[in-house]
Amino acid sequence: MDGIAVRLGVLEVGKNTISVRKIVELLNKFLKDAKIDEILESPRRYKQLQTSGSRLPLKNLLFDFSLSALNEDVLDAKLYLVHSFYFLGLRRRLVLLLSIIINEPDYLKDRDIRTLLTYLALLSEPNNIDVHFDLDNNGFSPRYSLYLQELQKISLPYKENTIVSITK
Repeated sequence: MDGIAVRLGVLEVGKNTISVRKIVELLNKFLKDAKIDEILESPRRYKQLQTSGSRLPLKNLLFDFSLSALNEDVLDAKLYLVHSFYFLGLRRRLVLLLSIIINEPDYLKDRDIRTLLTYLALLSEPNNIDVHFDLDNNGFSPRYSLYLQELQKISLPYKENTIVSITK
C-alpha cells in the first residue's frame, strides 16, 4: 500500500505520514461522485434498517452534521457526528477525520474542508427539505441557506465563484 501511495504522490519516500490537507483533497475527489453506501461500515445493515418499515431517516444525521459544521456550530456538529457513527454506521476512519476537523475551529474556515462538508451534505441530503423552510424568515433556515451558498461555490469554476443569493 505504501508503494502505491508513493507512486500516486500521496506519501513521500521514507515518510509514513500524510497531511490532513492531502487526505481532504483525496476525499473530495472521491466524494464528488460517491453514494451514501460507500462511506458506511455496513451498507447492508443500513439498507435493512431503511427497508424494515421503521422509515428512520438515518442519513439526515450526516446531513445535519454537515450543516452544523458549515455553520461552525461545533457542539451540534459533535452531537450529530456521534449519532451518525452509532446509528448510521459511518466508517471509523472517516469519523476520526471529521472529529479532527470539528475539534480545530480554524479548519472549518478552510476552503477544501468546506467543500468536503458540502459534498457530505450533498450525498446525504434528505428527500424532503421542507423541515429547513422557515416561514418566519421568508425562506430557508440560516443553516440551509449557508449550505446552498457552499453548494453554489462547488458548482461554479473557481474563477466564476461569485455568489448569487437564491434564498431571498
